[in-house]
Amino acid sequence: MGDSNENTIEAWRRVHLRLTLAIIQSRDNIAAQKTKKRCILEEMCSKLMTEQATAKKLKSAKRAAGQQQQKVHAAASETARVAAPQGSSGNSAVATQEQIQLAFQMAQSLNNGAEKES
Repeated sequence: MGDSNENTIEAWRRVHLRLTLAIIQSRDNIAAQKTKKRCILEEMCSKLMTEQATAKKLKSAKRAAGQQQQKVHAAASETARVAAPQGSSGNSAVATQEQIQLAFQMAQSLNNGAEKES
């Protein structure tokens, strides 16, 4: 009967060992899945942040371009108003070559100033 008891105890030890190894393997598998999930989430977060940064830069660039365009239009209209001959007849809407060149020079100087600010 002692031999049977030892065989039973040995069998239970093997069962215990296999269950312990299965638990360890399961924990390793769970840890691997968590690591994989974390890597995927980090990659998604990185892409979202990159997209947000790109969208923010694009929005900022559009806003700056709009402001620059407003400055150019304001400068051109001011130039046309100042350079327009006072006693002109019905052709006051047609810009002279000198007015166009002056407006172009002002636009270039505004562009150069914006590039230096950037």
